[in-house]
Amino acid sequence: MFLFVICAFAFSAAQLPAQTTTPATADVDLPFELRAPWYNSDRTAITDQVTLRGTLHVSTRVWAANSTHIDRIAIFANAVDIYCTSETTGQRFRLDGAFSFDIRDPNVTFLPDGSFTLPQQQASLHLHKVDPEPADVNSDLNITANYSYPAAASFINQTIPVAPCTRRLAPDGSPSNVIACGGLAFSYYLIPVPYAYRVLANGNNCTPAVDTLCVVPDGATLFNGYAGDYRLPLIMDAKVPVSAGTGSYSVRLSWHCKTGDREAPVFPIGADEFQGCRPIYSFTEPITAYAVVTYQVYSFIGYNQPLQRLDLVVTEAPFTFHMLERPQDQPPAIQTFSVQAASRSTGRCELGLRCELQDGDVIFNGQAGDYDPPLYLHLTATDPEGDPIIVQWYCKSGSYFAPITDFGSGQYSCSPGYIYPDPILIYARVSDGNNVIWSQQRQLYMLEFIH
Repeated sequence: MFLFVICAFAFSAAQLPAQTTTPATADVDLPFELRAPWYNSDRTAITDQVTLRGTLHVSTRVWAANSTHIDRIAIFANAVDIYCTSETTGQRFRLDGAFSFDIRDPNVTFLPDGSFTLPQQQASLHLHKVDPEPADVNSDLNITANYSYPAAASFINQTIPVAPCTRRLAPDGSPSNVIACGGLAFSYYLIPVPYAYRVLANGNNCTPAVDTLCVVPDGATLFNGYAGDYRLPLIMDAKVPVSAGTGSYSVRLSWHCKTGDREAPVFPIGADEFQGCRPIYSFTEPITAYAVVTYQVYSFIGYNQPLQRLDLVVTEAPFTFHMLERPQDQPPAIQTFSVQAASRSTGRCELGLRCELQDGDVIFNGQAGDYDPPLYLHLTATDPEGDPIIVQWYCKSGSYFAPITDFGSGQYSCSPGYIYPDPILIYARVSDGNNVIWSQQRQLYMLEFIH
């Protein structure tokens, strides 16, 4: 069941003509946005979900005998250019059709300001596949149309409990627009449901889902520095349809990344399209990633009345992961190793720019060479237990060790001595205070100096 509220206008009974032959009329184009399912042929399972957007044109006529009685209401609604493309398959869909009500002596509810609301009416529109597959219709969307704002008005004077809100799932496990807060349940068409709700990562054995990333299944084993199927950071994705411009709601979505009760920082990735985190390591506590959606819903309680605001904070279903136990007191691991110098030619790098050196490169000796000293040194390493990393660089020519300059932030430099024909060896010692590992060696040269 899909709830759609026809809420762009509400008649005041005082404005209506006091005779049944001349109706009050109104025509309005309503922005339309709806998350809709597509079923298989026997309607036993949902095979796709799409977000339809477009316009619903609504014409209304109301006859009133006096300010306290409505004789007749006629409503006609027509779908105009409501369509979408599936995010998963590329299949295009279109929603079309029309529905109408013509009700004599309707059981309306008059509000204190003289306006009125009409009881809920059932209607349906037709959802089509159009291309690239042949046209197909096997899904009619049932719509509950509320005239004015009766759903919102019924909650205006109620106190919302402090109990956290959760989203109720549809029978197939997909999220619905029904939200439970303590003992109250809310269902609004204008509360959009998050979709593409998932956690991504680089994985060892999984099917790519987004570029080179993989969807991390619930219960997966994360990489702990030594073992695990999915490497950090976790990349969290959720999309929420934005307001169609009516100003009826605002939405804020935030992600949380916890190990037990301890929370890891969340940071933006890719122009804020995704959020990332590196969970705190623990092999005993569960790791959870989940979104919290805060809705601020604005509604009128009647004609020419101020907006009322209802705040709903919804904690979405968490994804739960774990890590394996790490071996105790393991040595650090080197992640990056870099030796650079300014280029003297336009070969591998532009003239004057720093260039990553390779084994066999020739350093300028005052007469000839491809790269100017000093050499710029950089290395990054991590320790599985989080112990501080100590890095000691060596810049060796024969038996001579050139001085190392520390610029801070892991940046070093040296100017190697000239001892022809011995190679220049650049390497680093990395320690966590207990364990020591050595980096690779970069082997460079200087040409013979001609006197």
